[in-house]
Amino acid sequence: MQRLRNKDIADMVGVSRAAVTQVLNGSRPGCVSAEKREAILRIAREHNYHPDFAAQVLGSGKTRTIGMPLPWMQTLSSSLSYGRLLNYLTAKLEQTGYMLTLLPVTNETREKIFQGVDILLRSRRVDGLVVNSNFLNKEITQTIQKNRIPVISFSFSSDPREAYPEISDVFFDCRPALKELIDRFTTYGKTAVIALEGTNNTRAAFLRRTPELTFFELKKTPYFLNNTAAEAMVFIRHKWQKLKNYPCWILQNDNFAYAADCVIREMGLIPGRDILFAGFDDMEENFTNPFFTTVRDPFDEMADACIRLLREQLDSGKNQAEHIKIPSRIIYRASSQPANPKEF
Repeated sequence: MQRLRNKDIADMVGVSRAAVTQVLNGSRPGCVSAEKREAILRIAREHNYHPDFAAQVLGSGKTRTIGMPLPWMQTLSSSLSYGRLLNYLTAKLEQTGYMLTLLPVTNETREKIFQGVDILLRSRRVDGLVVNSNFLNKEITQTIQKNRIPVISFSFSSDPREAYPEISDVFFDCRPALKELIDRFTTYGKTAVIALEGTNNTRAAFLRRTPELTFFELKKTPYFLNNTAAEAMVFIRHKWQKLKNYPCWILQNDNFAYAADCVIREMGLIPGRDILFAGFDDMEENFTNPFFTTVRDPFDEMADACIRLLREQLDSGKNQAEHIKIPSRIIYRASSQPANPKEF
């Protein structure tokens, strides 16, 4: 059977070949009526038709690809934040006719990371970049402006945010959610924060500046090879005589929350009644019966905002900086809901 061609779909629907291309690659989905657009998509699905990528690149000079530089590819599978953002970005870019590609860069030193990102920008191997703000510096932003390269930076609440006024960025603001959580916890009594020593990110900085909280810093050790839950469990046991005097705990992430839950039960107490606690990142998002109260960053909203800003730059050729703040959200669950608050 002869392979279906772009021209064949155009003849069947009664539109130009250019219109078929624009509908299928998402560049101008509104160039034909809704009925003809649906007919083009239906025929393509029925015949398992996919546009020739090499021909598209040659004809348009565009790769239809957005790149994301990643210095730490080997730890990607253990990062909930990156995993969620990649999931949403990939799906939403596909709807617009683009694909996302990961671009490894060396992580030997911070300077090497900057150098790798700069090379990616100058090579124009992709149509645009979505890049963590920590991988930018003054020289890179100058390259972006000089070459009019579409770039969007992003920052998680677990990142120390680097802001560049001339570069569009999307970032999470965890401060309102944290203030609400702290206000709730401090009504029950003293509140402890348990975090890795030297943690330097937006949410840790906010917690450190809150006088009502007491910090307990866990020193990083080589014993557990990135198993932060195991490290936190040992630390909480070691500090138990002090920590048990704090009825509320805020933990660096939900891995630490898991450790707290285990030790609290081990000590014969009931989590969520005898000690209230909360983490970050919503590790239990897909669990049937999630237990941990958590502060969650809405990655679907970040992906939507990044793609909108990118498309505006790609379509207009202009790099008008826009800065979008997305509030983090508290998800209250049983770990912070005492059975009878009046008796707490």
